[in-house]
Amino acid sequence: MRAIDLFCGAGGMSLGLTRAGFQIVQGYDANEKALRVHGANLRRPLDRLFKRDRHRKADLADLLTMAPTIAALEPDIIVGGPPCQDFSSAGKRQEGRNASLTLGFAVAIITARPAWFVMENVPRARKTKTYAKARALFVKAGYGLTEVVLDGSRYGTPQMRKRFFAVGRLGEADGFLTSAIAEAASPRRMSIRDALGDDVGVHPGGDHPPEARAFFMRPYTGHSGVRSIDLPCPTLLRSAHEGPQNWYTDHERDMAPSALVDPLPMDVLSRIQGFPADWDWLDIPATRQRMLMIANAVPPPLAEAVGRVILARERGESIPTTEKAFDAWLQKGRRGLTGQSLRNRRLHLKQARKLLGGRILADLDAELALLERAEGFSTLSTNAKSDLRRALRSHAKWRAEVAAKRKARAEARLEKLRTPVPRRPLGAPVRVPASAAFLEAAE
Repeated sequence: MRAIDLFCGAGGMSLGLTRAGFQIVQGYDANEKALRVHGANLRRPLDRLFKRDRHRKADLADLLTMAPTIAALEPDIIVGGPPCQDFSSAGKRQEGRNASLTLGFAVAIITARPAWFVMENVPRARKTKTYAKARALFVKAGYGLTEVVLDGSRYGTPQMRKRFFAVGRLGEADGFLTSAIAEAASPRRMSIRDALGDDVGVHPGGDHPPEARAFFMRPYTGHSGVRSIDLPCPTLLRSAHEGPQNWYTDHERDMAPSALVDPLPMDVLSRIQGFPADWDWLDIPATRQRMLMIANAVPPPLAEAVGRVILARERGESIPTTEKAFDAWLQKGRRGLTGQSLRNRRLHLKQARKLLGGRILADLDAELALLERAEGFSTLSTNAKSDLRRALRSHAKWRAEVAAKRKARAEARLEKLRTPVPRRPLGAPVRVPASAAFLEAAE
């Protein structure tokens, strides 16, 4: 699949997708230094031979210029992580210009209309007004959305880095890839020792066992800064390479006094983010400038895992898992399916999904039409064909009921927010809760 990487930075997303099997046809970013790193590491041999540059400096806020340029490349998928500083818990949480680039990303998608897209951001982005506007554009353009928060430590990255992913595909029903992404997760979190071995960090001293290793990393307020390599690393920030300053007070959970434990060197932090040991950072100094590039990158193993799930579905190699809630729905009311009848309906749905290449189309008529054209469907008996159609209709009806209930709840919440809170007239007595009045009387 031909991919375009918007906000490509130093190349984390591009590297992961390349490993998964995608072809990166163009990378865009506003940071020239990050683009140089991206190009130095990801330029293909033929590009070097013919001196082709697939890395462009671009401002995605310039939609009139960028959207048609991106569309002209005819990508199969567009990926990107719009700047997250306006959304991040480490930022000011004000939706300014950086947040508006999420809308720029959405406009690029609906202009180019690739079959797929992937947007990555901090978890909080999902609840913002900016993403709500972008989401509305995606839906209106005909994209089904799978929206999940993923923990990098369960996808090959030794870091507790939680990120929001929105994966879109034209014509699909919402949630079409949720089960496949969940199945790709490891049941066990990856620790730093799992990924990098025993020679990371220092022995914390005291009565810790000989194999114990610790490192210092600037924590969020009130958390421990001296940590074990037998756990995943916290989310990398631009200050991850810095030692304890006079603002840090040793925490009760620290493995050792912070003054005795060094932070991890930047080459190790780069590998914790998922970059290979031989990743060329060119002449970018090992200061906050390089650390920011590392911290802003999508971890390549996480991008690779998501990319492999997408490619498997694109090739028809995976199908969605039947939801337990759908099973419960089949057993209720007049449907009342039990025993063999229930098992048959589930089996028929699974068979239909296999013939459809794993697709769950939002439009039932389109889904049934695609089933009729599917290879192998015409050879089935009349009864078998009817069973598969019935299974798809049942699943579509259940999804519609779930969507209607979700919409009703959302409208109720919105109506509650719109309802004005009655103001107490000036000079009116304040009503004291009974419990408070009791306490006052007791005193």
